[in-house]
Amino acid sequence: MVAHRWALGVGALVLLWATGCTNTTTRPPSVSLDWGRHAPEMFGKQQVWSLPLEVERGGSVDNVYLRGPFLVVVTGGAKDQAMAVERFVGDPSWVLYLDAPPIYPPVVRSGVPTGRGSAETLSPADPITFVMRRGMMVAGLRYGALRYKASFDMVAPAGAPATNGRTLYLPSLTENNIITFDLAGGNFGWDFRVRGGSTASPASPPAASDMVVIASNDGRVYGLSARDALALAPREPVWVDRVGDAITADLGVAGSSVFVASDDTFIYAYSAATGSRLWSYPGIRPFRRGDRDLETTRIAIDGAPTERIDGSPIHASGIVYAANQLGLHAIDATTGIGRWVLADGRRFVCTNDDGNVLIVMKDGSIAEVDGSGQVVGQSDPMLGIMVLTNTVDNHLYLSDGSRIWALREARPEER
Repeated sequence: MVAHRWALGVGALVLLWATGCTNTTTRPPSVSLDWGRHAPEMFGKQQVWSLPLEVERGGSVDNVYLRGPFLVVVTGGAKDQAMAVERFVGDPSWVLYLDAPPIYPPVVRSGVPTGRGSAETLSPADPITFVMRRGMMVAGLRYGALRYKASFDMVAPAGAPATNGRTLYLPSLTENNIITFDLAGGNFGWDFRVRGGSTASPASPPAASDMVVIASNDGRVYGLSARDALALAPREPVWVDRVGDAITADLGVAGSSVFVASDDTFIYAYSAATGSRLWSYPGIRPFRRGDRDLETTRIAIDGAPTERIDGSPIHASGIVYAANQLGLHAIDATTGIGRWVLADGRRFVCTNDDGNVLIVMKDGSIAEVDGSGQVVGQSDPMLGIMVLTNTVDNHLYLSDGSRIWALREARPEER
């Protein structure tokens, strides 16, 4: 099949993809950033709502994140704040004023990190955490009420935190420790010294949330018990393994499994509970933060500029996706057998209803790829666009920093 191309235009456009990014090739979109209130039909989807984003003079929208039932808009400049917008109806829900700009995306529990699950799966007790350079703020995700603040007097964040909803795990430069924080009580708990230090985000898989897996810069992988977060005694690992080189890419999770990309060119799959090595896949030296090859893409993915994308494994629909200089690799999550390699592929975006996947390419375009790894549709390069990786509902959310648009495929009775 001859690949065709569709144009999205160029501009500071923010795309938040959700489950069922349907058939992006049958209706070539024509996108103008001068939409006003109404967005054009695109990807077979029609506008459901739009919302202007008003910020104070001197301020700007830094990013938009999908978190559970909300779009969380983080603004900076004149005043740092987070605003939650109900994703199905577009109504502003709450605003939280922040003490400083967050240095990582807002953190919520595993299972709903990028919106997975609906409002019914979340409770008022679910926390959302904003980590700043010198401290963090914890609020209720459902209502945005501030619960408490914590100061980092002796903590220097070294990597993105992770949480199972009860405990926050934060890599720190201070004595190369992993710091824990009890989200229910607002207290620091145990810490764990990592040989060689750790800059990779830890992982607490949804199906094994009583375990947390930590990777180190010297190639060690630790499995720790996530129970008793308030214990101050030094923690002994439940299991330890070592691979051939440093691990700096964030860990991927699926069910009770953890996926680790090492600089020794292998991807490893572990059972989080036992530390059993399930499989290893050769030939991938993940991109390191700052790799010059990535700086040419000039796309932001998941709220981070491309120079911070580091080949972290992403799991979706039974496939693990990871990138290196050869392209994007699709690996069977159960067997570790490679399905295909897409040259110039850089990052998984989402799965379509027809089973095809959308991939960010090296040149900044988005490609639609079928189950054999063949490109069946591709956009023009979209410099300056931010793409958010997630699988949620059948909506498509877009923002140019001044307004958010929500689009969905028309129901049969609406056609």
